[in-house]
Amino acid sequence: MKAASKLAIATLSSVLLLGSSMNLEVDAASSKSAQKSTAKKAAVQAPTAAEKKVVDAEIKRVKDLTAKTGDTYVMYYKYKALNSGLDLNYWGLTKEYISFDEYLQKASTLKGVVLQKPSNLPEGYTFSKARIGGPLGGKFIDDLRAEGKKSGKPVFTKKMDWKEA
Repeated sequence: MKAASKLAIATLSSVLLLGSSMNLEVDAASSKSAQKSTAKKAAVQAPTAAEKKVVDAEIKRVKDLTAKTGDTYVMYYKYKALNSGLDLNYWGLTKEYISFDEYLQKASTLKGVVLQKPSNLPEGYTFSKARIGGPLGGKFIDDLRAEGKKSGKPVFTKKMDWKEA
């Protein structure tokens, strides 16, 4: 009886060891496959030096254009790594005004609520600044992403004309 028990235990141990080694082989194979897949994706998603130069030049162009015209531009990045992990960058979307008259001039051209200048401010209170921000989503952004992906360019820029604050 002792011999039979020892044989059963030895057989069971070898089956468990065999099962463990098979699991290790399967795990190792799937791990290697995952590593290859990740490396392949990284290679595909890594921008070239020429693409980085194109992106840098486009950022400079849009920055200058926004400063000159005051218009709003949205940039779609093929490589999110070039934009802190984000696929979109907005230029000129938020405007700040230091006088109420400047603010009112812009706000009156937009749909939505326009703040009125209060007539009964306590003495010593003055207008300091106002900020108007444009939309961050919607059909324009969805279309921009689709066009940017379709273009295949490392960066795709489009002017945004927004009418609602």
